[in-house]
Amino acid sequence: MNIFEILKDIISDKKNRLDDDIEDEKDFQPYLVQRWLSMYSPHFSYLVNESTNRLWKVMDTKQDWYKLFLSVIPKQSNKRISYIKKAPKKGKKNDKDYVKIMASHLEISERECKMYLESGFIDQKQIKKHFNM
Repeated sequence: MNIFEILKDIISDKKNRLDDDIEDEKDFQPYLVQRWLSMYSPHFSYLVNESTNRLWKVMDTKQDWYKLFLSVIPKQSNKRISYIKKAPKKGKKNDKDYVKIMASHLEISERECKMYLESGFIDQKQIKKHFNM
Protein backbone atom coordinates (compact mmCIF):
# COMPACT_ATOMS: atom_id res chain seq x y z
CA MET A 1 0.00 0.00 0.00
CA ASN A 2 1.58 3.28 -1.03
CA ILE A 3 0.89 6.75 0.35
CA PHE A 4 -1.74 7.55 -2.27
CA GLU A 5 -3.73 4.40 -1.55
CA ILE A 6 -3.61 5.22 2.14
CA LEU A 7 -4.84 8.75 1.45
CA LYS A 8 -7.60 7.44 -0.76
CA ASP A 9 -8.72 5.09 1.99
CA ILE A 10 -8.69 7.89 4.59
CA ILE A 11 -10.41 10.50 2.42
CA SER A 12 -12.90 8.66 0.23
CA ASP A 13 -13.15 4.90 0.88
CA LYS A 14 -13.10 4.71 4.70
CA LYS A 15 -12.58 0.92 4.67
CA ASN A 16 -9.77 0.75 7.25
CA ARG A 17 -7.47 -1.32 5.04
CA LEU A 18 -4.57 -1.01 7.44
CA ASP A 19 -6.25 -3.54 9.77
CA ASP A 20 -6.46 -6.10 6.99
CA ASP A 21 -2.75 -6.43 6.27
CA ILE A 22 0.01 -6.06 8.84
CA GLU A 23 2.59 -5.55 6.08
CA ASP A 24 0.88 -2.28 5.12
CA GLU A 25 1.50 -0.86 8.56
CA LYS A 26 5.20 -0.35 7.84
CA ASP A 27 4.26 1.77 4.80
CA PHE A 28 2.04 4.04 6.87
CA GLN A 29 3.91 7.13 8.09
CA PRO A 30 1.73 9.52 10.12
CA TYR A 31 3.89 12.53 9.30
CA LEU A 32 3.56 12.03 5.54
CA VAL A 33 -0.17 11.44 5.78
CA GLN A 34 -0.58 14.63 7.80
CA ARG A 35 1.46 16.57 5.26
CA TRP A 36 -0.54 15.31 2.27
CA LEU A 37 -3.85 15.81 4.05
CA SER A 38 -2.93 19.40 4.84
CA MET A 39 -2.32 19.98 1.12
CA TYR A 40 -5.71 18.48 0.20
CA SER A 41 -7.68 21.46 1.51
CA PRO A 42 -7.41 24.23 4.12
CA HIS A 43 -10.25 22.61 6.05
CA PHE A 44 -8.33 19.32 6.32
CA SER A 45 -5.25 21.24 7.34
CA TYR A 46 -7.13 22.81 10.24
CA LEU A 47 -8.67 19.49 11.32
CA VAL A 48 -5.38 17.62 11.23
CA ASN A 49 -3.52 20.38 13.03
CA GLU A 50 -6.05 20.77 15.83
CA SER A 51 -6.53 17.07 16.42
CA THR A 52 -2.88 16.05 16.31
CA ASN A 53 -1.74 18.94 18.50
CA ARG A 54 -4.12 17.81 21.24
CA LEU A 55 -3.87 14.04 20.87
CA TRP A 56 -0.27 13.31 19.89
CA LYS A 57 0.67 12.33 23.46
CA VAL A 58 -1.76 9.41 23.58
CA MET A 59 -1.01 8.04 20.10
CA ASP A 60 1.28 5.08 20.66
CA THR A 61 0.90 3.01 17.51
CA LYS A 62 0.41 3.58 13.83
CA GLN A 63 -2.99 1.92 14.14
CA ASP A 64 -4.06 4.66 16.56
CA TRP A 65 -2.96 7.36 14.13
CA TYR A 66 -4.75 5.68 11.26
CA LYS A 67 -8.00 5.37 13.23
CA LEU A 68 -7.72 9.01 14.24
CA PHE A 69 -7.41 10.11 10.62
CA LEU A 70 -10.31 7.89 9.60
CA SER A 71 -12.55 9.37 12.27
CA VAL A 72 -11.51 13.05 12.02
CA ILE A 73 -11.39 13.47 8.24
CA PRO A 74 -14.87 13.68 6.67
CA LYS A 75 -15.65 11.53 3.65
CA GLN A 76 -14.96 13.44 0.43
CA SER A 77 -14.69 12.71 -3.23
CA ASN A 78 -11.17 11.89 -4.32
CA LYS A 79 -9.37 14.73 -6.09
CA ARG A 80 -5.85 15.45 -7.17
CA ILE A 81 -3.64 16.85 -4.44
CA SER A 82 -1.31 19.60 -5.63
CA TYR A 83 2.01 19.26 -3.88
CA ILE A 84 3.13 22.57 -2.40
CA LYS A 85 6.84 23.16 -2.68
CA LYS A 86 9.15 26.05 -2.13
CA ALA A 87 9.68 28.38 -5.08
CA PRO A 88 13.27 28.54 -6.30
CA LYS A 89 15.20 31.72 -5.68
CA LYS A 90 15.72 33.70 -8.84
CA GLY A 91 18.79 35.69 -9.73
CA LYS A 92 21.13 33.99 -7.28
CA LYS A 93 23.60 31.57 -8.79
CA ASN A 94 24.54 28.60 -6.68
CA ASP A 95 28.01 27.08 -6.36
CA LYS A 96 27.38 24.50 -9.11
CA ASP A 97 26.67 27.25 -11.64
CA TYR A 98 29.68 29.13 -10.39
CA VAL A 99 31.95 26.11 -10.86
CA LYS A 100 30.57 25.46 -14.37
CA ILE A 101 31.15 29.06 -15.48
CA MET A 102 34.61 29.17 -13.98
CA ALA A 103 35.55 25.82 -15.57
CA SER A 104 34.36 26.92 -19.01
CA HIS A 105 36.21 30.26 -18.82
CA LEU A 106 39.43 28.69 -17.61
CA GLU A 107 39.02 25.68 -19.93
CA ILE A 108 39.56 23.13 -17.20
CA SER A 109 37.31 20.38 -15.84
CA GLU A 110 34.77 21.03 -13.11
CA ARG A 111 36.58 18.54 -10.89
CA GLU A 112 39.83 20.51 -11.21
CA CYS A 113 37.96 23.72 -10.54
CA LYS A 114 36.45 22.30 -7.33
CA MET A 115 39.87 21.03 -6.27
CA TYR A 116 41.43 24.50 -6.72
CA LEU A 117 38.62 26.15 -4.77
CA GLU A 118 38.82 23.63 -1.91
CA SER A 119 42.61 23.99 -1.65
CA GLY A 120 42.26 27.68 -0.75
CA PHE A 121 44.93 28.89 -3.18
CA ILE A 122 42.37 30.81 -5.19
CA ASP A 123 40.57 33.86 -3.76
CA GLN A 124 36.90 33.16 -4.47
CA LYS A 125 35.85 36.79 -3.98
CA GLN A 126 38.20 37.97 -6.72
CA ILE A 127 37.04 35.23 -9.09
CA LYS A 128 33.38 36.09 -8.45
CA LYS A 129 34.10 39.75 -9.18
CA HIS A 130 35.88 38.79 -12.37
CA PHE A 131 32.95 36.68 -13.60
CA ASN A 132 30.35 39.21 -12.35
CA MET A 133 28.74 36.91 -9.79
